[in-house]
Amino acid sequence: MHKKEITFKTVDGDEITRTFRFHISEPEFAELNWGSREGTLKELMDAAVGSEDVGAILRLFEKVIKTAYGKRSEDGITFDKTPELTRQFIQSDAYSVLFIELMADPNVAADFMQKVMPERMEQITETARPEPQDYKQKARLIESVPAPKAPADG
Repeated sequence: MHKKEITFKTVDGDEITRTFRFHISEPEFAELNWGSREGTLKELMDAAVGSEDVGAILRLFEKVIKTAYGKRSEDGITFDKTPELTRQFIQSDAYSVLFIELMADPNVAADFMQKVMPERMEQITETARPEPQDYKQKARLIESVPAPKAPADG
């Protein structure tokens, strides 16, 4: 969980500072990392930086911010993320300030990315990569299990 203070202007022009929270859960990380045929997050970032594709870098920042943003529940048990919460954040000046900050300084961007990722990210990356052929084999095993027989009327 990354808590970040952002100073920004309200729609009325008043300057305020608020604390925002960002976190990518392990399932969200898996989806971001392996959910695209284009490559892992690291591969996509390396390719974007290597080809100097600023648009691709900005799209990655946007995707990570939108995935990571949420609000801590009052009881501290859950980290709430809804399309409505994300929409409200994206439409605030706080999002603009954060986005420009990440764009302007690669060190700040790298630090932010590292802090919002799951603590076990490296372990997950090394051990949990899904291989489609493994799932095909397991699906065949499940299909070969006979269905339970209906109880006999007695």
